[in-house]
Amino acid sequence: MEGLAWRALSQWDLQVDHLSSLSSGENTVYLLHPSSGPAHVLRIHRPGYHSLAELRSEVEWMTALHDAGVSVPRPIRTSRGATHAEVFLTETELDSPSAPTRSRHVGIIEWLPGKVLGEVIEDATALPEVLNAFRSLGELIARMHTQAERWQPPEAFSRPVLDAEALMGDSPHWGPFWTMPQLAPEQKALFLKAKARLRDELSVLDRSQGFSLIHADLHAWNVLMDGERISVIDFDDAAFGWHTFDLAVALYPFIDDARFKDFRAAITEGYRDCRDLPPERERQIEMFLVVRSLMVLGWMWARPDIQPEQRLPARIRIAVRCVNEWLGATAISRR
Repeated sequence: MEGLAWRALSQWDLQVDHLSSLSSGENTVYLLHPSSGPAHVLRIHRPGYHSLAELRSEVEWMTALHDAGVSVPRPIRTSRGATHAEVFLTETELDSPSAPTRSRHVGIIEWLPGKVLGEVIEDATALPEVLNAFRSLGELIARMHTQAERWQPPEAFSRPVLDAEALMGDSPHWGPFWTMPQLAPEQKALFLKAKARLRDELSVLDRSQGFSLIHADLHAWNVLMDGERISVIDFDDAAFGWHTFDLAVALYPFIDDARFKDFRAAITEGYRDCRDLPPERERQIEMFLVVRSLMVLGWMWARPDIQPEQRLPARIRIAVRCVNEWLGATAISRR
C-alpha cells in the first residue's frame, strides 16, 4: 500500500520527505514526514466499511468539532478542495488477497502530539493522577456531546445509526457475536438471551434526549494528552447513538480493574462538570457495558488478522460476567 500512498499524495499540496507505517488494521495508516512544516497522517480506508458520503461526513463533523474548540486532528483537503482522493490499485496491488476492489479512498489529517491516555493511566503511580485522567476524559466526552447536540449537520450528512437493530439485531453492526465457535452451548444460550433482552430495552430507550452524533470508540487509547491539552482521534466508528454508550466504551477496558468504581465515579464527575447527566441516564452505563462486552466479541471474530483465538477467552469471560450481573440486576428491579 505504500506505493498507493505516494500516488495519493500527488493530489495534495504537501511536501513530504518520507513516510512511515503507523498501522495496518482497520485502515492502512502512514505518518507523513515533511521536509519542513508539520507532520500529517494519511489513511487508506478499508473497502466496504464506509461509503464516500460517510467518509465526507466524518470530515465534516471533525471540522465542526475543531471549530467549536474541541481538540481533534484537522482534516486536510486535496488541492481541489475534496475531503478524499480516490486512488486506483495497480495490477500488482490487485493480485493481493487484501484487494477486493479496484480503488481506495484516501484522506489526510494533521498529526497531533501527545501521549496516549491509556498509557498515561497505566504508567501513573498514584490513584489521584489516574482519577484526574478519567475526569479529563469525562469532560472531553461531555464537550463533544454538547457540540453534537447543538450542531446542525449538512443535508447530505451520512453516518451509521447505532440503534437497537444495529447493536443487537440479527445482523449487528460489529458482527454476530453469538455465532463464534469458541462459545460453549450455555454461553451461546446466555448471549442470545441477553441479545433479546437488550434489543427490547434499546427499542424503547428515549432518543429525544441524550442521543446524537457520538464517537462510538472513545476509549483511552484514542485520546492524547499533551500537557493540559486533551485530544481525541480515530473517528472511524463515529455514528448517531446514545451518549451513555460513549461513557461505557471509555470504561470498558478497565472493567477488571479493582479501581473500576473509582474510575466510573471520576469520569461521570468530569462529565457533570460540563453538562447534565441525570441519574436515570447514568444507570444506562450498566446496560451499555454489556452491549460493549458483546459487540467486542463480534468485532474480534470478524478480524482474523488480529489473532482473535488468543484474545477471545478473556473477552468471553468478561462478557459472561457482565451479562449475568446485568440480567440479575434487571430481574431484581422488575420484582
